[in-house]
Amino acid sequence: MVHLLLSGQSATHAAVAVEEVLRAHSRNSPHLDVAWRQLAAALALAVPLTSQGLPCLLAAAGPEATAAVKAEVRRIAGSRFDIDRDTGEKSSAVTMPASKAAQIAGVSSRAIRAAAADGRLAATKDQNTGTWRITTAGLYEWQEKRHAA
Repeated sequence: MVHLLLSGQSATHAAVAVEEVLRAHSRNSPHLDVAWRQLAAALALAVPLTSQGLPCLLAAAGPEATAAVKAEVRRIAGSRFDIDRDTGEKSSAVTMPASKAAQIAGVSSRAIRAAAADGRLAATKDQNTGTWRITTAGLYEWQEKRHAA
């Protein structure tokens, strides 16, 4: 077995690349060997916010890894705090730009902005710049609803 040390953006890119390989593989063969399953589980657990939007990676990782990823995403969404720019108080609504939310969710920025504008995704629009700020918890909930549909 080969051991790799990936961190940050490298782990995210690896997870997305493995998702594409698994998607192509699933069209040709329904069976994966143990090495692919172990790789999928390791990547899913390493980058839970990214992997929650990668269905082939989670399927290959198995139900235990998928449950651990979902639990970690819920923990991250519920435990992080940010300082509200208007009031200066701590807020659990950690936000990110639409481009980052799109990267995490594996969709286009346009899809994120459209969901925010329609009220399907918890977000606020900056009155001065017109940019959307997406909450971490809102993104998680939106992805859950999308994958359930």
